Amino acid sequence: TFYDLTLGKLKSININIIGEVNNPGYYSIHPFSSITMSLILNGGVKTTGSLRDIQLIRNGKILTNFDFYNNIIKGNSLDDIQLKNNDIVYVPYRLSSIEIIGAVTKPAIYELKNNENLIDLFNICGGMDVKATGKIEINRVLSFRDRQGHDNAHQGYIIDYDNIGSFQLIDGDIVTIKEITKNNNYVIINGQVKIPGEYPY
Repeated sequence: TFYDLTLGKLKSININIIGEVNNPGYYSIHPFSSITMSLILNGGVKTTGSLRDIQLIRNGKILTNFDFYNNIIKGNSLDDIQLKNNDIVYVPYRLSSIEIIGAVTKPAIYELKNNENLIDLFNICGGMDVKATGKIEINRVLSFRDRQGHDNAHQGYIIDYDNIGSFQLIDGDIVTIKEITKNNNYVIINGQVKIPGEYPY
């Protein structure tokens, strides 16, 4: 048996990346590239762009809605499918901007979908750390449409951790996780001692 094997170069594919990206336009990329690889090549998503609803459009139809959070947080890349010639990667405006600060593992501004709540936010940010209290403070500014008829556009809520599943967040909310107060049962020892400092009693 005889084989005649010829090695050739892979043919590039052309894709169009549009929407809230740093460098929109047509790109010639590797034929095995995925949605994530194309966005990296493009320069990434703007802060105004969505990471939860990246759309792959093929032949005029939305083939998949790629949630980048599943990739970077859960390691799930099933929706990060391989691109084909003339595909369109569209990044719409971000769905929401929810800020969480205080005693949490990864304080930052996150994007939540319409059906997600505080439980989902805690799962995304890594949860509360050991210094967190059971009280959660939420500061809210009503949108122009929602503030009609209200005397104050600012609203504040304090909820218990046990009730976080029933509270719905909206765009612009700031979630603060307070740290436990310092124990007052201590004395301070200074001066001519071997180990000065604070000591509980």
